[in-house]
Amino acid sequence: MVASLLSFSLAGLLVVFAIDDPDNPVRWLVLTGWIVFAVAGNVYAWRRYYREYPPEPWPGSTPGGSG
Repeated sequence: MVASLLSFSLAGLLVVFAIDDPDNPVRWLVLTGWIVFAVAGNVYAWRRYYREYPPEPWPGSTPGGSG
């Protein structure tokens, strides 16, 4: 969760830098690359977390998720 907050905070900072000079394609490429990297890293981390600690079913739900 901390890594997620830090990665998206850095993305916000990169947005500010990219907007500061909108004609500079390098800043936009760095921003896009960082966002893709951060999202992929967070998806990987959450999948790994849920594999290790699967969520418990809701009370009253049937096994298999049909109710």
